[in-house]
Amino acid sequence: GKDMVGDVQRFAGILQQRLFKEGSDYVAAIKKDIFAQMKARMASDANLTYWMEDDTEFHVDYDALITRDGAFYIDKDGQLVVCFDEYDVAPGAMGAQSFTVSREAIAGLLR
Repeated sequence: GKDMVGDVQRFAGILQQRLFKEGSDYVAAIKKDIFAQMKARMASDANLTYWMEDDTEFHVDYDALITRDGAFYIDKDGQLVVCFDEYDVAPGAMGAQSFTVSREAIAGLLR
């Protein structure tokens, strides 16, 4: 129910603090990995559009999105998955988007 969602979001905030070493720039590492995936997806499918940080029309605050509560979770394989709501990083028609961050991208930043 609704309580579960609140618990999951609270857990996500705690997760960010516990997962990464204090002072590590994990946001930059995650962004770099996600942007590479976005570019690869767009390159393989002309119908996909992602708004990058340097997009002049759509100013997406990736730092805020990645550090917000509930921005990511750990999947069953122990991989970090970053989630964006529809309209966050892409046109609404594409729906909610998620990216599995490569282990290499954040390997040195984990506690």
